[in-house]
Amino acid sequence: MAAIVGAAAVIAVGALLGSDSTRAIGLAVPIGLLLVVAMVWEPTYFLLFYVALRPLADAAVHVQIGPMSLGALWGGGLMIALALYWVARGLRQAVRDISWLLPIAFALAYAVFTFGRGGDTAYAFSSWIKIASWVLLAITCEQIAATAAGQRAIVRAGTLMAVLTVAVIALAVVQNQYGAAYYTYGQYDTVGQGPHQLASMAVLLTTFVWIGAMHGVGRMRWLYVALAGLLGVGIALSLVRTTFLAFALLTVWFLIWSLRGKRWGPVVAALAATTAAGAVVYTFQSSVVQRMTDLSNLSLGGSAALSAGSGRLGIWQAVWTSATSTSAALLLGQGASASFAVTAAVLGNDLWSHNDFLEFLITGGVVLLGLYILTIGWMLVSGTRLFRDAARLRPVRDLGQLVAAAVVAYVVMAFFNGMAFFESTLVMAMLVGLVRGVQRTPGCSFIDEQTSVAELPGPEAR
Repeated sequence: MAAIVGAAAVIAVGALLGSDSTRAIGLAVPIGLLLVVAMVWEPTYFLLFYVALRPLADAAVHVQIGPMSLGALWGGGLMIALALYWVARGLRQAVRDISWLLPIAFALAYAVFTFGRGGDTAYAFSSWIKIASWVLLAITCEQIAATAAGQRAIVRAGTLMAVLTVAVIALAVVQNQYGAAYYTYGQYDTVGQGPHQLASMAVLLTTFVWIGAMHGVGRMRWLYVALAGLLGVGIALSLVRTTFLAFALLTVWFLIWSLRGKRWGPVVAALAATTAAGAVVYTFQSSVVQRMTDLSNLSLGGSAALSAGSGRLGIWQAVWTSATSTSAALLLGQGASASFAVTAAVLGNDLWSHNDFLEFLITGGVVLLGLYILTIGWMLVSGTRLFRDAARLRPVRDLGQLVAAAVVAYVVMAFFNGMAFFESTLVMAMLVGLVRGVQRTPGCSFIDEQTSVAELPGPEAR
């Protein structure tokens, strides 16, 4: 094994010293070797560690290795890591549940409705890979979560991902490549990408912070308090209005849950997030007000209202009109990148729908949209089913309620901005896999193991 690692290092150095045309291929060889070694050594922990490293790819969004971005290479690596995990561990427990047919059918339907129907084939393939990756990761995480040790590993991976997200946001702010640079100063060309992905990832990662605040012990609870505050700062600095709303929903729910149960550790974490985000909003209130100003156009009606929300209503109207223009379009959609073609023709600027539901409607009609809605319902039921299980301890049921709240936050972001094509959906996949795994381990989940004997008797524990 040491010889393989050494050979991979030599090949990597040679690839970096080579020409641009061969660098990507040269680097793929040692990366593939290291992936194989890591998977043979410990498939579960390597896969989760690899997923947790996703924010680092966003830190180097400008880096191109040959014709591919670092993010695209990371996505390819994830598919390889998942495949190697399945070879090493197999897929046994997760696929026994017939409900998995819903997200799998959704991923397959997207391929059917986009491949070979015209439009941008590269865009269709890239979008399908993103959808397939979080569906497959959710299936895999449920299998990992079949034991208490696997459940703890997922929570730790989510916590590590939150730490790295905070670090990457801090780096982007220092480099002037985050919220204010993208919106207030209009430096899109130098920023390279909007803050939406990191901000939405931070919102969903607060769920892992809440899990840690709920079940952490000793000094670890202070880590979650600090993370809650730092994630609140990162989300506020993004100036992404949709993430403001989703973050508020999750935080208010968690605060109310904590106060009702007199759980003072979680209360401190929720207040830390709220106070930190509020302080940033107050400090940068001019930028925040500027981001909110165009929402007042909604009251003007007519064409002015269509410009509200950075032109969201205008985009949605154009996409909706095209998606429902004929029976065939309404039923089967118009294929990949159809929203770009419509907005280019109607608005003079090629933009995507900025709404998952409209995007899937114009892509694959009511069939694809229906499967997406059913997939969201499946995610929601994964949480509510555990919450409504009266036979489980109250701390275990609270996890189901928390994940259900995270799904609601996901839907808010999916409707007002889009989520299905963001890598932040990987966090949702980890949460769904975790809660479904806990549902399958009555009496022996990681929460059951952490619950003290004093909590067991009495109605409050049930």
